Amino acid sequence: MFSSASSTYNLKRPARCIAALAPQEESPEEEQQGGISSSRFVVGTCSLREPNELHVLGFHEESNELLCHQALSHPNEIWGVSPSPTDPSLLVTCSNGAKAGQNNGGVGFKVSLWRLPTPDPNDDPLHEHVMGGERGHPLEPIGEPLAELGGLKAAATAMLWSPPGGGSTSSRGGAGEFVTLADGLLKRWNLGDGRFEEAGSATVCEGGQGGGATAAGRGAPAAAWDPHRPVEVATAASCSVTCWDLRTMKATTSVAEAHRFAVRDLDYNPNKPFCLATCGEDRLIKFWDLRRPNAPVKTIVGHDHWVNTVKYNRFHDQLLVSGSSDCMVHLWRVSSVSSAPLLEPEDDDAGGLDGDAGGDSGGGFGGGSNGSKGEAADIRVRTFDEHEESVYSLAWSASDAWVMASLSYDGLVVLNHVPSTEKYKILL
Repeated sequence: MFSSASSTYNLKRPARCIAALAPQEESPEEEQQGGISSSRFVVGTCSLREPNELHVLGFHEESNELLCHQALSHPNEIWGVSPSPTDPSLLVTCSNGAKAGQNNGGVGFKVSLWRLPTPDPNDDPLHEHVMGGERGHPLEPIGEPLAELGGLKAAATAMLWSPPGGGSTSSRGGAGEFVTLADGLLKRWNLGDGRFEEAGSATVCEGGQGGGATAAGRGAPAAAWDPHRPVEVATAASCSVTCWDLRTMKATTSVAEAHRFAVRDLDYNPNKPFCLATCGEDRLIKFWDLRRPNAPVKTIVGHDHWVNTVKYNRFHDQLLVSGSSDCMVHLWRVSSVSSAPLLEPEDDDAGGLDGDAGGDSGGGFGGGSNGSKGEAADIRVRTFDEHEESVYSLAWSASDAWVMASLSYDGLVVLNHVPSTEKYKILL
């Protein structure tokens, strides 16, 4: 629980996406063994020349190791992965290579729903990727998809499951509701009967399908489902952010110039309604109160290059992690805009992020209250520098509040922990 050493796992091929798997129930035998992984992640490869795979990774606390529990073959490059928040065996992937005849006979993209096969309990976890299962457990086939959505011109940049217990936007119930952002369109789907049934659509990028988006999704690169108001989803497109009502598929709130350059990612505060974090190619991380979207409530200079991804801690919204093309991962404490701000910051926090809040007209906290105690409680807790290439994806553990994993394009997965001193400041 209080480990601070990082753990790594090398896929040895390009990769773009990692996500946390929902906690799974342990058998009585596993509970007696101890050290069984509670933090599990799935990562997909994106190789042009080699077969692509999905790896299920688990962190073992007693040995402080990140090990591969399953290696599954997957058709074509994996551009995105989205596990079910309630069922650890269900996940959705986005891959290229549509079947002949789809998308005017070209090679397009598709979204596929999978059920992971049950792993063999006799297989030993691996310390690193081994091509084709040369040792340890062999490479398993992933099987046939439960449902597919094909004919996409570009990769889906967001695939979102409805928040657990968040209600439904339709009379059919929310358990099978799903949202995609692809080809400049935000679409709501009902999952059932082995197919995606469209339930609503909105144009996010001008021009409809395509919308200027490339395979990397620069047209509309990100979306997030509001955990407090499950009828709303926020999307990023170019420099702007827009919130959509899924019942009507109409825009409700818009931030026209959220960043000077393109927005790369966004994430809702899990504990504080109407609060959204964004990051962009201007190196900035911004925090917004969507009830007053004219200016951010706080801006910090996050990195030395594009900030590709930003993610709130699901349990403690004072904590935020960001990844960048500068190969760095930063862990932030942004207490002043959290649901539980620190009232008496420590002496070593003096100065906070005041020096970072600049370079943009929206800089500073609360419209110019720099130097306040709330600002001093905001610091960059730690920088993790194990990566040597751009960091494309981040994920907090779904079962351990203090564990996070990052993925760089070269396929290196690094698992890190929130420092013990920071845990005590939050918990005590």
